[in-house]
Amino acid sequence: MQNRSLELTAARVTLVVLGVLVAALAIFQLQTLVLMLVVATILAAALYSPQHALERRGVPRPVTVVAAYGAVLLAFVGLLVMIGGPLVSQVQQLVADAPEMLATFRDRVVDLVDGLAGEGRGENLIDTIGGALAGIDLAEFVGVPLAMAEVIANAFIVFFMSAFVLMERDRARDWLLPLLPADRREKVLDVSRDVFIRLGAFVRGQLLLMTIVGLGMGAALLVLGVPFALPLAVFAFLVEAIPMVGPWIAIIPAAVFAFAEGPVQGVALLVIWFVIQQFEGYVLTPTVLGKVQKLSPLVVLLAVLGGFYLFGLIGAIIAVPVVAAGSIILNALTERRRARGKREMGVEQAGTETKAETEAEAETEAEAETDA
Repeated sequence: MQNRSLELTAARVTLVVLGVLVAALAIFQLQTLVLMLVVATILAAALYSPQHALERRGVPRPVTVVAAYGAVLLAFVGLLVMIGGPLVSQVQQLVADAPEMLATFRDRVVDLVDGLAGEGRGENLIDTIGGALAGIDLAEFVGVPLAMAEVIANAFIVFFMSAFVLMERDRARDWLLPLLPADRREKVLDVSRDVFIRLGAFVRGQLLLMTIVGLGMGAALLVLGVPFALPLAVFAFLVEAIPMVGPWIAIIPAAVFAFAEGPVQGVALLVIWFVIQQFEGYVLTPTVLGKVQKLSPLVVLLAVLGGFYLFGLIGAIIAVPVVAAGSIILNALTERRRARGKREMGVEQAGTETKAETEAEAETEAEAETDA
């Protein structure tokens, strides 16, 4: 009988291991589709709260989903209408003026380094940087337009996939819940709802941070008279989505054009950028994302690096919300284990107390018989 039980356990373990391996292989082979589904789910989570608020007021779900995604699309189109023309013209002008401005920036850097480190040191630094950049094959950038076209096509697919995730969530729930034990279904529903709500709060909060940083950078560039303020501000807005390294990426081109205008503008921009980063780190992020993103900086760094190595830039952007969702699930599992441990400890303690009371009663009876 015992051998039979061991054989069944070994068979189950083997099936679980095989299932995990098959799932891992399928995810690896379909990683683009899996990544698109994850991004679609995150976008659906961002729109869940306003969509659900409308649904609770009695509006049919299809109407609320169309309204939510229609509002996003309308806002995007409106933004393109407002800044699309000036943005395109400034980008064209930037491409035309970039060689001259880079040459001016180079001369200023050489003068600055020569003044600090001695004559000729600036040229040596520029030559070293130029030698490092010379190894870049510009032919690789020929495929950039095709890559951008693929990104735009995938963005539309993700957009509509996200709408279906929000529309069909009840069917997914009804299909998955019967696979779980009956006593765990309510807890799984609560955790999944909590994950969805926190994911949405994270995305909306991150979008707010990106907007504030982009507007702050644009205002600083305009006040300092740095050219191409609009494309540089849009660039700062976009790269702010990359955790930890995004602000450092944003300041590089802005500082180049600011120093090309003059050292005063360059230093002033760096000071303003430092103030913006301190305000974001100590005020905005704790206020906007403090209750949502409770992750240590080391976990965030590892998540970003892992996401980048697995899925590239998009993986780095979505790594933090995915890990935050995983931490919620892990906390739910640990709380369940703690509750079970407390119950078992309570039962054991109650048994110990009962045993002690029984022994005390027996000793009392024995003493009474002895006295008699």
